[in-house]
Amino acid sequence: MSDGNSPSNPEAPVAAPAPAVAPVSRDPAAAGPPLFGGLSRSLSVLIAAGALLHLVLVGWIVWQRIDYPFDLEWIEGSSAVTVGRILNGEPFYVAPTLEYTPYLYTPLYFWLSALVAQFTGLSLYPLRLVSVAASLGTMVLLFWFARRETRSSYFGLLAAGMFAACYKTTAFWFDIGRVDCLFNFLVLATAFALRVAKGARGLALAAVLMFLAFFTKQSGIFVAAPLSLYAFLAHRGRDRWVFPVLFGVLAGVATAVMTWLSDGWFWYYVFDMPSGHSWLPRHWVQFWTHDLLRHLPVTVGIGVLWTVLQVFERRPGARLYFPIAFLALVGSAYVQRLHSGSGANVLLLACTLFSLYFGLGLHAAVGRGVPPGVAKVMVQALCVVQLIGSSIHEPRAQVPLPDFTKAREALVERLRAIDGDVYLHHPAFIATLAGKPNHSDCGAIGDIFRSTTVRSQEVGAALRAEISEAIRSRRYAAFVVGKPYLGYYIDGPEFVAELREHYEAMGPVVPNPALLAPVTGMFAAPHDLFLRRDE
Repeated sequence: MSDGNSPSNPEAPVAAPAPAVAPVSRDPAAAGPPLFGGLSRSLSVLIAAGALLHLVLVGWIVWQRIDYPFDLEWIEGSSAVTVGRILNGEPFYVAPTLEYTPYLYTPLYFWLSALVAQFTGLSLYPLRLVSVAASLGTMVLLFWFARRETRSSYFGLLAAGMFAACYKTTAFWFDIGRVDCLFNFLVLATAFALRVAKGARGLALAAVLMFLAFFTKQSGIFVAAPLSLYAFLAHRGRDRWVFPVLFGVLAGVATAVMTWLSDGWFWYYVFDMPSGHSWLPRHWVQFWTHDLLRHLPVTVGIGVLWTVLQVFERRPGARLYFPIAFLALVGSAYVQRLHSGSGANVLLLACTLFSLYFGLGLHAAVGRGVPPGVAKVMVQALCVVQLIGSSIHEPRAQVPLPDFTKAREALVERLRAIDGDVYLHHPAFIATLAGKPNHSDCGAIGDIFRSTTVRSQEVGAALRAEISEAIRSRRYAAFVVGKPYLGYYIDGPEFVAELREHYEAMGPVVPNPALLAPVTGMFAAPHDLFLRRDE
């Protein structure tokens, strides 16, 4: 095994790693006919300005809402509830009940958020802070990655700016208090570490980063498999085994320990239960047409073309790395999107890869000393159109308006005024703000109800029985459920019928429940209030 100083990959020199494309000229508007030369230079400035504009827009939106006390997305509150359990020393993975049901994720993001919450206090802020730090890290890493490959800060800026331009495509997710942004950053860090690894130490670092990504979101397995193939093919001797073996050992041991400590519930939530969810055939095509090409036609086009061209690269490392990295990141996003319950947040990995390849591909098209001409100017013009098109949204729509805030404050006061425990099916963290105990979020319960595995059927039956018993025994002073009824949550027809029998339907919980809908993600909001009837 290498000592970490001698390269196991013959392509990578010890002194200075070779760029993906050796530039002849660092000027994106190299000398050429005066008309085309001036136009090319102007377009280069516009592209850079567009990238900077998106970075500023993202920064402005994040600054406006990072400390917003209420949910921006329908599962954020449940993430905060989980962090609260960690701070209180309560177990993460337990049998599902109406009091608490975990979501189907590995725990690293929640542990980090709990660490931050030790200093900030429990709220949604520490969770968003972790996500913002991860998103910022992704942009910085994209800049470094593209700059290393092209030896040009200009194209590094374009890669980072293009990722910022994907804010809308990913449902404005960069600052949402959920696992995805940290997962995305760790996957990109893994890919970068593999690209620059020269021996066993670099490969070991990449394996540790890949494990951390897996321990943030278990779909990291879909990334680890192709990257393990790259590590095996690109390196020689015993070094080729370092990445796949070390990752496998870390992931396997961690899974075994967590499963043992949780009496098997870790395995159930992370692997068993999700395996019983259905697939969405419509996304076989819509992932490309609706999710990506509708928003990022030029970026995706450049990224795909760049990937295909790398297959014909003379240097074996680039010929292997870039197509396999495409398979790892875009392939993982694709598989996740086919899974029922997925949303635009799973596009983060694909957007990250396409943003990087946007910078590299544009460098290949306009930064290699190609004299300005019709083709070069057209490529630059298309990039300007892409950046302008990605900015066509109303940034203020993602910042909660005063009416939005007043509706949530009214909900908090309504819950606080009820004498006794209230089951609020969503959003979970509102109960904390009202001084009430938290309960299982409807989404976590729904994940169990819609799973078809044998154990999920058993667990779901017990949970349904508990819900019915809680309604019939009038365990709670009130229920607040959503509308329209979604069918497999606690607001499903079977439970609503029981609620009407044992509780008094009071109508909307606030005057305009539509204002309780989140600004992004799934449209789910509390709507109807049911008060316990007197015996």
